[in-house]
Amino acid sequence: MREKLIRAKLFLGAAVLAAAVLISTPLTASAEDGSSPEKSRPVGGVEFKVPQSPEQMLLPIGYIREMLDHPRPASRLDVDPEDIGVAGAIMGVEENNAGGRFTGHLYKLAVETASSPEKALAALEKLHESGHNYIIVDASAPTLLKLSDWAKDKDVLLFNVRATDVSLRQEDCRANIMHIVPDRYMLTDALAQYLVAMGWENWLIVHEVVVEVQRKPTSNVMSDTQSENISIQIASDDQIWIKGRRVDPRSVRANISRLKAENPKAAVIIKANNKSTVSPVAKVIDSAREAGIYNVSLSTGE
Repeated sequence: MREKLIRAKLFLGAAVLAAAVLISTPLTASAEDGSSPEKSRPVGGVEFKVPQSPEQMLLPIGYIREMLDHPRPASRLDVDPEDIGVAGAIMGVEENNAGGRFTGHLYKLAVETASSPEKALAALEKLHESGHNYIIVDASAPTLLKLSDWAKDKDVLLFNVRATDVSLRQEDCRANIMHIVPDRYMLTDALAQYLVAMGWENWLIVHEVVVEVQRKPTSNVMSDTQSENISIQIASDDQIWIKGRRVDPRSVRANISRLKAENPKAAVIIKANNKSTVSPVAKVIDSAREAGIYNVSLSTGE
């Protein structure tokens, strides 16, 4: 009985709603009295105006991918896909175009592949001539710097998506390069924070040192060029000596900076005893780089 009462109420409500719609909608004029039905408009109600999509403004984006020969990976898991980098750029452009229809932006991607820095530069010139001002550079640091030097006086912004060299954010920093990938220092810092968060406090840090190793000179006579350099001795007990004075490892950088101020073109020559360890050598090299000297030589002897 209750279900029948509910159905009756629903039917009555639907009938009342239909009657209200018929009463509120005026009759359109028929074709017999000569009036046009298209010109008649209902009285009352709400009218919505849907805005038209804005005019699309083209924003071309260039992508330069440097393809160099690399050693065969040790595992199949280390093999990069053929479209690595490019596939992500294509996906990003497609997603931006989905929202760009409402903001009036239309993005288009042009991909150029190069096998050398010279061909990468030719690709950049081609993209610039065709109106591309935003260039994604998927290349090594030397190639990126070569492209940056060419574009320094032009309305071109480069986006670095591959090179992780620390120098790109320091001595080789360029105003027309925006870095998307982190450098090696940033990656190391992130890894260190993760290790600390996990409570793993015993670390083994391998620090790469690239120096020019020289044999011990057979003559005590130094040339004028050598005498202008900063000579640093490391004794068998790992003590650091500069100009005949023992120096605390914490003040090595300050001493190198002071000597560099006296001779800005000076290089650092490290003379390490064969019985010395790697630690003081690495300390001197790091101090020299922090002082702005990257020309460092190492000679060993007794």
